[in-house]
Amino acid sequence: MRKIIYVLLLFNLSLNAQNRLAIILDKDGYANLREYPDLKSKILDTIKQNDFVYCDSLIKDWYKIWEYKWYRSGPNYGKQKNGYVHKSRIRLIENLTIIEQQKIILKTLNDYNNFINERNAWYKDNYDIKTNSYKDSSGSIKNSYYSDAGFDITDNKFDPILNFIETYYCKTHDIVVLNKLFSILYEDQGSANEQPAWSLGKCFVCFPTQIIYMLSKMDKDKAHVVKGHIYFGLAMHFKVNPEDSVQTNKDYLKYIKMLETKNK
Repeated sequence: MRKIIYVLLLFNLSLNAQNRLAIILDKDGYANLREYPDLKSKILDTIKQNDFVYCDSLIKDWYKIWEYKWYRSGPNYGKQKNGYVHKSRIRLIENLTIIEQQKIILKTLNDYNNFINERNAWYKDNYDIKTNSYKDSSGSIKNSYYSDAGFDITDNKFDPILNFIETYYCKTHDIVVLNKLFSILYEDQGSANEQPAWSLGKCFVCFPTQIIYMLSKMDKDKAHVVKGHIYFGLAMHFKVNPEDSVQTNKDYLKYIKMLETKNK
C-alpha cells in the first residue's frame, strides 16, 4: 500500500509543471533545507550532494522544494519534508545537457544494480534449501540492513530518476539507458515497485518500434520479464483494467497488439 501511495504521489507531482526534478550539486557536499527563503531561517535538514529533490516555485533566489527522503520514525513519520534551498545549490535536471543527464541516469542505475546484486548474493548465500528458510533470522542485522537500504535507495534515488527516464528516452531514444533498466528489472524480479512499469509504458508509447526490436534480440526469459512491465505500464498509462475481457480503449489495444504480434 505504501508503495502505491508513493507512486501516486509522484504522478500527482509530475502533473504540476512547476514541480521539476532537480539534483543537489554543491562544493560543500550538501545543502541546507530552511524553513523560509532566508539565510537566517531555521535549518530543517541537510540534503546530501547528488540527492534528488522536487522544485516548486522560485521565490527570489530560493526554490521551494520537497525532499525525496521519507521519514519512517519520529514526528515526521510517513512524510516528506519541504522547505527552501538556495538556487545556487540546485540544478534542474531538465536544464542539464543530454550528456550530463545520461551520466546522472546511468550512475543512478548502476548504483541501484550494484545494490540489487549484493542483496541477491547475500540472500542466496544465506538460504537453506533443506529448511526452506534463511540461515540468519528475519531480524538479523544484515537482513535489516538490506531492507532499510532498499527503501532508501529506491525511494531516494531509483524512483526519482525512473520518473524522468520517460522524458529523457522520448527525447533521445537512448538504448544504453534502456538496456541498463531492462537488466535491473530482470535482476530485481519480485519487487512490488510499480514505477518501472509506469515509466516503461510511457517509453513504449513514445517509441515502440525500437523497444520491440530490442525485445526481439533479448534472452527469452529476460524479454518475458520486461514485457510484463510494459503490459502493466500500458494499462496504467491508458487507465484501463488489463483483466477486463472487453477492452474499448483503441489506443491501448493498438499498442498491446504491436507488443503481442511482434514478440511472440
